[in-house]
Amino acid sequence: MRRTAGGWWHSPRDLMAALECDHRLRLEHAAHSGLLQRPPVPLDGSLELVAQHGLEHERDALAALKALVAPRGGRVVEITAPQDDETGPSDPVASTAAAMTRAALDAQVDVVHQAALVVPARAGDPLGGGFLGFADFLVSVDLVTGEPVLDEATGRRRYEPVDAKLARTARPTALLQTAAYADALVALGHPVPQKVHLWLGGAPGGRVASERAADLLPLVAEYRERVLAQLATSGPVTPGPSGDVPSGADPSVLPEPLWADARPACGTCPWAPVCETGREDARDLSLVAGIRRDQVHRLRERGATTVEALAVAGDDQRPPSMSRPTFERLRAQAALQARGDAQPPGSPPLHVVHDDAPLRLLPEPDAGDLYYDIEGDPFADGGEGLEYLHGLTGADGSFTAHWAHDRAQERVAFEAVVDTMTAAAAAHPGMHVYHYAAYERTALLALAVRHQTREAEVDQLLREGRLVDLYAVVRSSVRVSAPSYSIKKLEPLYMGSDLRSSDVKTAGDSIVQYEHYAALTARGFHDDAAVVLEAIRDYNAYDCESTRRLHDWLLALVGRTTAAAAEAAAAAARAAAEQAVQDSADPLALAAAVGVDDVAGSADGSAVDGPDAVVRDLVGRLLAGVPAHAGERTDLQHAQALLAASLGYYPREHKPFWWEHFDRLRTPLDELAHDDGVVVLDRVDVSDWEKPPRARTLKRTVTATTSSGAGDVARLGRSPHAVYEAPAPEGMQLSADSARGTHARCGSPEWDDGVVTFVESTAQGGVDGWPEVPVALFPSAPPATKGKEAVVLDLARAALAELDAGREPDEAWWRLLLRRAPGLHHAPADDGADGDGADTVAAVTSALLGAGRDVVAVQGPPGTGKTYVGSRVIAALAQRGWRIGVVAQSHQVVENLLERVVAVRDAGEAKDAGAAQPAARFTVAKPKQDGDERDATAWERPPRVDAWLAAQEGGCVLGGTSWTFAQEKVRSQHLDLLVVDEAGQFALVDALVAGSAAERVLLLGDPQQLPQVCQGTHPEPVDVSALRHLLGDASLVPPEAGYLLDTTWRMHSRVCEPVSQLQYEGVLAAHPRTADRHLEGVEPGVHLHTVDHRDRTTSSPEEAARVVELVGGVLGRTWTDEDGAARPVGQEDVLVVAPFNRQVSLLRAALAEAGHEGVQVGTVDKFQGREAPVVVVSMATSSGDDLPRGVEFLLSRNRLNVALSRAMWAAHLVHSPALRSITPTTAEGLVALGAFVGVLRRGAGGRGVREVRERPDG
Repeated sequence: MRRTAGGWWHSPRDLMAALECDHRLRLEHAAHSGLLQRPPVPLDGSLELVAQHGLEHERDALAALKALVAPRGGRVVEITAPQDDETGPSDPVASTAAAMTRAALDAQVDVVHQAALVVPARAGDPLGGGFLGFADFLVSVDLVTGEPVLDEATGRRRYEPVDAKLARTARPTALLQTAAYADALVALGHPVPQKVHLWLGGAPGGRVASERAADLLPLVAEYRERVLAQLATSGPVTPGPSGDVPSGADPSVLPEPLWADARPACGTCPWAPVCETGREDARDLSLVAGIRRDQVHRLRERGATTVEALAVAGDDQRPPSMSRPTFERLRAQAALQARGDAQPPGSPPLHVVHDDAPLRLLPEPDAGDLYYDIEGDPFADGGEGLEYLHGLTGADGSFTAHWAHDRAQERVAFEAVVDTMTAAAAAHPGMHVYHYAAYERTALLALAVRHQTREAEVDQLLREGRLVDLYAVVRSSVRVSAPSYSIKKLEPLYMGSDLRSSDVKTAGDSIVQYEHYAALTARGFHDDAAVVLEAIRDYNAYDCESTRRLHDWLLALVGRTTAAAAEAAAAAARAAAEQAVQDSADPLALAAAVGVDDVAGSADGSAVDGPDAVVRDLVGRLLAGVPAHAGERTDLQHAQALLAASLGYYPREHKPFWWEHFDRLRTPLDELAHDDGVVVLDRVDVSDWEKPPRARTLKRTVTATTSSGAGDVARLGRSPHAVYEAPAPEGMQLSADSARGTHARCGSPEWDDGVVTFVESTAQGGVDGWPEVPVALFPSAPPATKGKEAVVLDLARAALAELDAGREPDEAWWRLLLRRAPGLHHAPADDGADGDGADTVAAVTSALLGAGRDVVAVQGPPGTGKTYVGSRVIAALAQRGWRIGVVAQSHQVVENLLERVVAVRDAGEAKDAGAAQPAARFTVAKPKQDGDERDATAWERPPRVDAWLAAQEGGCVLGGTSWTFAQEKVRSQHLDLLVVDEAGQFALVDALVAGSAAERVLLLGDPQQLPQVCQGTHPEPVDVSALRHLLGDASLVPPEAGYLLDTTWRMHSRVCEPVSQLQYEGVLAAHPRTADRHLEGVEPGVHLHTVDHRDRTTSSPEEAARVVELVGGVLGRTWTDEDGAARPVGQEDVLVVAPFNRQVSLLRAALAEAGHEGVQVGTVDKFQGREAPVVVVSMATSSGDDLPRGVEFLLSRNRLNVALSRAMWAAHLVHSPALRSITPTTAEGLVALGAFVGVLRRGAGGRGVREVRERPDG
C-alpha cells in the first residue's frame, strides 16, 4: 500500500495480506501511516536463492512466450517496472509503465511483459487512490497454440494474466495475486478473462497451471473490501498547505498488541520477528509446545492467557470442548516450560517421562538397525526438486552417503537405499529404520511412485513396521521444557560436547550450500565444490548420529539396553564366531557366521521376481524414450506414461488401507477409541462355537457394547477384521512388530442402540474355535483386483506389440487414454417446446452408429435427463441387434439404468427411425451379487454371464461392475458398446479394463458432481475418473467429443442460476416448465442462513436447531407441481444434507425429537440422483481453525453443486459466517473458498440467492 496526496493506493500484496494474516495488514497500514518502523530485512541466503531463481524463471517464461508467438509474427511489448512494487502511480517509472501498458493493450499486442495496471478509486470515494499492480505478463493468445483469443461479445482481444512463480505447485497467494490483475482488467473496461494462469517451475521451461477467473474474482472483491475497510480506519487523506501528506495518523490505527498468534504465513512475513518477540515478552500461550491455535483461543476465554497462567490453571478453567487428558497434557507442558525458562541461560532443557509405555514398546535394539536422514533441494531440476542425499548410519555408528545430482542419479540412490534396508531386514529380522518426523517416510513413498521402482519393497517395509518415527515416540512419552520438539531442541539432552557447530546447522542452510555447490560445479570450480559437498555430508551424518543417540537416550530413560550396547554384544558374538570358523578353515561356516547367505538379490539390487518383475519390464518398455516431464511429451508418449502408471494402479490403491491397518495394530486401544474407522468393543459376550448345517466351519455370534454409532459400524463393510489382543488365538494374521492378531472371517455387523452384533467363523481346516474375545473391529479389506490387474497387463502387452510394429492400437480404450475425440460435428440438440429429449437421443444414437472404435461422452448436469437419454439410446441400439454392456461404480447405479432400459423396452418407447426392420425385442441380464435377497428383478439373473451372453442371438444388454467385464470368458464375447454410467465417478483404469471388452464406449455422467475417490498416490494422473480424464481441465464436454445436456428439468431458474455459475460456466438453464411449480409462501432460489457458533468441527447443535426450524416452517405448505396438481408438503418432500456423519446423526436426532423423523438426512454421497422440492444444507464447521478435513472437502465445489442442485424450488444453506474468512493453504482450497464466497456474494446481490442473518441462538 502507498499513502499519496491523492489517497491510499493498494496492491496485490495487500490483498495477499488480507488472505494470509489480517494482523500483517494492520501492521503495514500503521507503518505506511508513519506510526511504525518497518523491521529490517534479515540476511537470508535461502530467500536470495528464491529471488535469483525467480528472476531466471521469469526470463525463461518470457523467452517461451516469444517463441510461442514468433511463427505468426506476434508482438511482445517489454516494459520496465519499478524496483518497488508498492510504489505510487505518480512515480515516473510507474507512470511511464502504465502509459506503455495502456498503449500496448489498445494496440492489441500478443504479450505485455511487466504490465502496469492502474485502477483509480470510484468517484466520491473518501479514500481516493485506487489499485496499482504489475503483472508479469498479460497474454491474448492461447498458451498452447499461440493463436489470438478473441472475446465473442466484442471481437476484441481477451487478455489474461500470467504470473511466473518458481514453485512447483500453485499457491493460494499467487493465485489471488494473478486474479487481482484479472479484476483490474475488468475494471479498466477489458473483456472478462476466462482464466488466470501461473507459469510454474517443476519442469524444464516451466508448466502452466490455470484456474477459472470466475472462481477467484469474488475473493478479490472480498479481500479488497477488507483492505479498504482497514484503510478507512485512518480517515481521509488530507494534503497539507504545500500539497504534501502529513506523516502522522490516527494512533488507533496501531494494532494493540503489536503481535499476533503464529500462523503458516509467518515463515515469509517481514513482521514475524516483531510478533515473535511480542509473544515471548508476553509469555503468550502460543509458546506452549504442541498447542493449537483453537486451543489457545479457548484457554484464553477461560482466563489462562500466559504460559505461567496455564501452568497453575485450575480444573474449572478447562474449556468444555477440550477433553480432560488434553487439558492436563497442555497444563503439564506449560508448567515444565515455566520451570525450564527460569533456569540460567545456556542450561539444557528439563525433561520428564510422562508415559513410559511407548518407550518400553520400542523394538528391541538390533545389530542391523539403521538411522536415516534425507536432504532435499526444492529448487533443483527446474524447480521440481531433488532428494540429493540419503544418509544411513548403522548401529555401530558407520555412516554411508548416497548422493544424487540429477533425476537419474536420484533413482539409483533411492534404489540403493531401499536395497540396503531390505537386505538388512533379511539378514537381521529384528532390524528397524529410525528417523525423526515424517519426511523420510513421505519421501520414500514419493520416490517409489515417481520412479516406479521398489514400490513392493517400500510397501513391505511399511507393512512390517520397519520404519520407526522417533518424533512420535518422543511426543507420546517424554515432556521437554522447549517450545518445540524439533530434534535440534532435544540435542542438548544427549549430544553433550558434540553439539553442532558447523556452518551448516539447519535444513535451510543445507539447501543454500547445495545450491552453492551446483553453482561452483557449473563454473568449473570442482575443488571448491567438493569442500561444500563435504560440509553438507557432515551435516547429514550429524543428523543420522543425532537420531542414533536419541534412540539410545530414549531406551536409557527406562533402563533398557541401548542400541550401542546391543551392537557391541552382537559384534563380540560375530568376532567369536568368525574366529572359531577361521580356526576350522570352513568357508561355508564363515559365510553363515557373517550372514551373507541372507543378502541376495538380482543384478540390479532387487530381490523381487515373479509378477513384479513382469510389471517392471512392461513399465520400462512403455517408458523407454518418454520424457519425465509431461510438458515435453507428445500425446502418444503421454498415453504410454499413463498406461505404464496403470499397471500399478490397483496395488497402489490398496496400499494405504494396509498401511493404516498395520499402524492400527500397533496403536494402543485407548487411542483407537478416537479413530472413526475403528469400532472398539467394550463389554463382549459370545455364544458357543457351533457348526451349522451344511457349513464347513464353526461359527459363533459376538455381541458387544460400543460407543461407536450406526454409521461407524456400517462403514466397516461386509467382512470386517476382528482384532484380538496378545497372545492372539491360533490362525490369526500377525504383523512383524505387533502381537495383536486379526482375521476377516466376520459377517456384516449390525448396530442397535449401542450394541453391535456379528458372526465370526473359524478357518476351513483350522482350529476348533477359541475362548478369547475380540477387542475391536477394523474395516473390511478392499476387494481383490487380480483379475483387473491381469487385464491391464494384457492391454500393456497388446499396446507394446502394436507400437513395436510402428502402429497405434486401434481400440476405443486406447483412444480414451489419448483423449482422442471422435470428431463429432453437431449443433446443440433442439428438443423443441415439449423438450422430450427425442432429438438428443437421436443425435447420440446416430453418432454411435457412425462411430468406429471411439469414445463418445454425454455430460448430464443435475436434472438434465442423463438417465432418460442413456436408457433410450441403449434400447434403440439393442433393438438393432447390438450387444451392449452397462457398467458403473456400484450395483445400484447399474440397476437403476437397467430398470429404465427395461421400462423403455416394455413400453415400446425406443424410437429408431433409421432402422430398416421392425424393432426386435432384446434381452437384459445382470448377475446376482452377494447379499441380494430379492425373489425377482426386471432382468434375468444368469448364474454364468458368459454362457448367457454366448446364447444370445439378437440384441442384448448385460449389466455389471468392472469385475464382470474383466472376466476372460466375458471379454472373449463380442460387445458392440460399453456404456459407463456415472462416468464422472468411474475410475479411468476401470474404464480401460471394462472398455477394452467392447468396440465402442459411451460415457454418461458429469465430472462437475461427485468426483472419483482415490486412495493411492500415482506417478501419473490415472487417479481421476474416465470422464474427467476425457475433458481434461474443461468444465464442459467439447462438441467434438460428445453432447452436453444443458437444460435442467429439476431446478427452478433461481436455483439453477447459482449452480450454473458455480460449475457450468453459466450455460445450464432451467426448462420453462420448472416455473409452473409453486411452493406456498416460499420464494424460489438459494436462501442463505448465517448462524454464529464457535469450536464446532463436525457437528453443530446451533445449526441443527435452525434446520429443525426451517423444516418445520415448510411442512404442510401447499406444493403445486408443473401439471397443476397441489398437495401439502410432506416429510418426504424435504432433504437435509450435511458434510459429516456426526452432523447427520445430530440432525436426525433433532428432527426426530421435533416429530420430523420421516425427513431424509444424509451426506451428499447418499443423495446424488435424488431431488425434492426443498433441500436444507448444514455446513456444521465453525471456522477455519475447526476444519477437520481441510477446506477442499468442506467447501468442495462438486459437493456444494450436488447439495444445492437436489432442490426443485428452494435450497437453504445454513452456515457459520466465519467460513468466508478461512485461510486456505492450497490452491484447490482457495478455488473452493472462492466458489463458496461467490455463492454468498450473489446472496448479497440477488441473482437467485437470498441471505438471512440469524442470531447466535438460532
